[in-house]
Amino acid sequence: MMGWEKEGGNTDLVRPGLAGRGVRLILGVLLALWAAKLSGQAAQWTGPAAPLEWGWSSLGWVGVAAMVWSQESFFTIGLNRPWGRKPQLAWAAIAVALALWNWSAGGFRATGGSWWGPPLGWWIFGTTLAMAILLSASFLLASLRATPG
Repeated sequence: MMGWEKEGGNTDLVRPGLAGRGVRLILGVLLALWAAKLSGQAAQWTGPAAPLEWGWSSLGWVGVAAMVWSQESFFTIGLNRPWGRKPQLAWAAIAVALALWNWSAGGFRATGGSWWGPPLGWWIFGTTLAMAILLSASFLLASLRATPG
């Protein structure tokens, strides 16, 4: 439970004031800028080695961690049903399955002994980018329409 659900699943959220709308606008713009920067890094994320150098890719790993952490709220609010940790567990299970697939398909030797491979890279890159775009649009619309979500 997120703390704001009523009996029967209905919500009763208060419309945000000027400060709340400003915060949503700033977060929406920052997420849009980050998603635009991340979208130009597909080759780094989907290559044979994980992007580990400092700079924008390290900010990308912070974004991946934030995306995984926020999945519970993302699915609960977006689908109006409490999902708990199921989305996070499903995301992690798919990531582990892709890493194992890379190992079993011979990609382990092709990538120099790394579990990282293009399928795992596309999974992490794609889901992070998709959530950043969706959250950015959500924050921007919420700031313009003065809605709680």
